[in-house]
Amino acid sequence: LVESYPPLEEVRLLFRKVMMNDTHQNHGKWHDVMLQPTNGETFSHLMSYNIRGLEPASVYEAIVQAKNRYGWNEVTDAYQFYTRGPGQEIYDYPSEPNMEDMELIASANHSLRTQAVTSLITLLVILVLL
Repeated sequence: LVESYPPLEEVRLLFRKVMMNDTHQNHGKWHDVMLQPTNGETFSHLMSYNIRGLEPASVYEAIVQAKNRYGWNEVTDAYQFYTRGPGQEIYDYPSEPNMEDMELIASANHSLRTQAVTSLITLLVILVLL
């Protein structure tokens, strides 16, 4: 969800693989995806994008930026998520429905909710544009 009184012109999603070992973190190349929002009659805009082709048992991070007629908003904080490896069980949360994909929701206070994934990720992002 993006909140913007002027209509949105573009939304930019950047994601990359994070390679880690015990002493070092190395970041992969950013993948840049430009999304065209559908402008409705309200100032709230909800979008989703499926990231395909991710490697199993890997850590990724994503940032999002939105643009209206006044220009680009600041990028969000980086949100890390992971993909499930072969043979890994999906943890069964008692109060949550069973999911095969990961859902990443970022809000204005930067909270996260993640679940195990296959190689398909649904990314929903909430931003506030001033």
